[in-house]
Amino acid sequence: RMITRPAGTPTHMAPEVFAKRYSHPADLWSVGIICFVSMCGNLPWIATTREELAKKVTHDIIHFHGRHWQNVSQHALEFISHLLAKSAKHRFTASDALKDKWITTNELALGKAKLPWKVIEDLRKFRSRNRFKRAALHVIASMLGDEEVREQRRAFLQLDRDGDGFFTVEELRDSLRRMVFAPGTGDLEETSKASKIDLGSRDGSGSNDAEGFTYTEFLAATFDMRKALQMGLCQAAFASFDKNKDGAISISELATGKMLGRMTMDEVVETMESLDVDGNCELDYGEFVKMMRGETLASLGSAEGQGQAQG
Repeated sequence: RMITRPAGTPTHMAPEVFAKRYSHPADLWSVGIICFVSMCGNLPWIATTREELAKKVTHDIIHFHGRHWQNVSQHALEFISHLLAKSAKHRFTASDALKDKWITTNELALGKAKLPWKVIEDLRKFRSRNRFKRAALHVIASMLGDEEVREQRRAFLQLDRDGDGFFTVEELRDSLRRMVFAPGTGDLEETSKASKIDLGSRDGSGSNDAEGFTYTEFLAATFDMRKALQMGLCQAAFASFDKNKDGAISISELATGKMLGRMTMDEVVETMESLDVDGNCELDYGEFVKMMRGETLASLGSAEGQGQAQG
C-alpha cells in the first residue's frame, strides 16, 4: 500500500517521499544514500532548506566526482546508481541489490579469507571459563570502541553468513570449510579440523551444536584482554559487580548478579573458592584482575609447586 505522510530524515528521503506517495522502494533509496556517504563522506546534495533539498533530490543528477571516488570500483558506482534511481519502478529491489555483482564479488572474496585458528581457540576457551569470568568479559566487550574491535567485527562477518547477528557451530564449520579449504589450497589437515569443531555449551556441560555465538558473545570471547587492562576497563567491569561500592565482590553480590544468569549456591561458592586468593570469602580488585588475566588458585598453586621443585 502507498504511504502519503512523509517520514524519515530529509537528506535520506526518496523523491516519491517528498511527493507524499511512496512504498518499500523508498527504503532502498535510503540504503543508496548510506552507501554514497560511506564511500565519500558527503551527501549527494547540499541544500539550506527543505524545499531546495526536495528539488535537488527530485531533479538533479548524482555525480561521482572528486578524489574520494578515485579508488571506488565501477561495480560499486553502478550499485549505488541503481539504488538511487529517481523512478521507484527502475530502482533496485532488495533482492536485486543482494544479487548485484558488487555484493556477490565481495562476498566471495570475504568467504575465501583466512580466519586465524586463534579465534577458534578463543571461542572454545570462552565456553570453558566460569560463568563469572564470562559475564565480566561481556561487560568489558560492551565498553570497547569501534577501533578496538575492528578485526573481531570483520571475523564475525566472515562467520555470520546469513547476516542475522548469530552463527551456529554448523555455520562456523561451513564458513571454515570455505575459508580454509579455498579452491587450490588442498590443505586437508585444516579442512579436517574445520569439520570437527566443537565449542562446548554455555553451561559447560559439553558439546551442543545448536548453541552458537551472538555478536556480543563473540566479542567477549575474542577481544584483546591486554588492551582492556591498559585502558582501565577492568576497573569499570569490577564496579559493575561491586553493588555496594565497598571495594569487594561478596558471595551475595555474586549470587544476585543478573549478568551471571541462574547460578546455584554451590556454583557461587565454587567460583568464589577458585578465585579468592586470601581466603576472606570476597574478591577484591587485585583478585578480579588475576582472574581476568587467567590466574586462578589452581594455576597459582601449580606455579608455586613448580618453583619449589626447581628450588
